Order: sequence, then structure tokens, then C-alpha cells
Amino acid sequence: WELAGEALRTLLRCPTLPPPPHLDVLRSTFLDEVAAAPATEPAASSGGAGATGGEDAIAVNVFISPPLCFPLCVGLLRCTTYRKHALRGMCVSVGGLSETTQKASSAALLSHVSSLGQVEVQGFADDLVALLQESNQDSRLALPMMKTLQTLLEARLLDRLLTAASSPLPAQLSATVKAPLRSKDLPLLLTGINLQVLLLPYLAGTSLADGL
Repeated sequence: WELAGEALRTLLRCPTLPPPPHLDVLRSTFLDEVAAAPATEPAASSGGAGATGGEDAIAVNVFISPPLCFPLCVGLLRCTTYRKHALRGMCVSVGGLSETTQKASSAALLSHVSSLGQVEVQGFADDLVALLQESNQDSRLALPMMKTLQTLLEARLLDRLLTAASSPLPAQLSATVKAPLRSKDLPLLLTGINLQVLLLPYLAGTSLADGL
């Protein structure tokens, strides 16, 4: 994390590189906000003592601290160019095995989704469905993706889309999580069943047997 973060900060400071999409958001997030973040522990002193050296020392602490890193990085989900890729990484963390990472990433993601407007949450849901479909071809991604969906459903943060008249989202999600139900992987199977149960209230005229 810290190496990737520092590499990105170096690139964002370079005036000769072509500007990437959403440059203002990237600079605000990874230069300004990182520099303003509190240091969680003393960083190793470097040879350079200027302001940039101090900012870099803080940045190292930010990028290795999930409670500081995820609230910053989740801002990339507001950039359409990076949203799907950032969401994939967030889902791997939300559905991962590390309790510290899982807790911090889940809190950041739920806070972000709760702040979205109708158009933004629709774009978020579209990318989530696409990632769920892609994860069916990759067993390493399937479980984290499904656990992330479970977290969102339990928090009822997709309700405004799921309860909308003629919304295709309930059927899309139900169809997407059916494939793992054929798996012999017990955690994957149990998560898939949980998801079908959570989706059942939004599937008009559908029984639990139909979902399975």
C-alpha cells in the first residue's frame, strides 16, 4: 500500500506528465488530504527535512493505516473513470479475512454509498453488478464480492433502487448470485443462500425455491 501510494503521489507532483482524468480529485485526495491527515505513529526520518519530506512521512502512516487509508481512497468511487477498478479493490477488502481491514473498508464504503445521490448510486450499482458477474469466473473474487453485496443489503443502502417500480436490479442481483450456489465451497454456498434470502423481499412473485 505505502509503495503504491508514494508512487502515485510522485506521479501527481510531476508537471511534465499528461494530466490523467479527474486530476483535481486525485491531487486533492492523495496530496492535500493525505498531507492533512494525522500521523498515527512516528515515521522513520528521511534525509530531506522540508515540507515535502514531512508530508511523505505522514503519507507512509496513512497508507499503512486502514482507518486512515480507506476513507481517503473511497473518494475514487466518485470518479467514473476509476470507479469500477476502485470498487473491485474495496470489495476485496470488505470481503477479506483481515478484521482490521474489513472493518475500516466496510465503514468507508457504507459511508460513501449513503452519501450518493440517485444517479450516482445507480452508476455504483451498475458497476457492482458487472463486477459480480465477472467474479463468477474467478473463485478468488466471488466470495469477497458476495460478502460486500451482503454488507450493502444488510445496511439497506440499495433499497431506493431495489424498491423502485420496475427496477431490474433485484432480478439482476438474484441471477448473478445463483451461479455460486452450485459451488462445493461451503462459505461461498452459505453466502449465496444468505443473499437470496436478503433479496427475496424485493423479488415480487418469487418464492425462495425460485431464487435457489
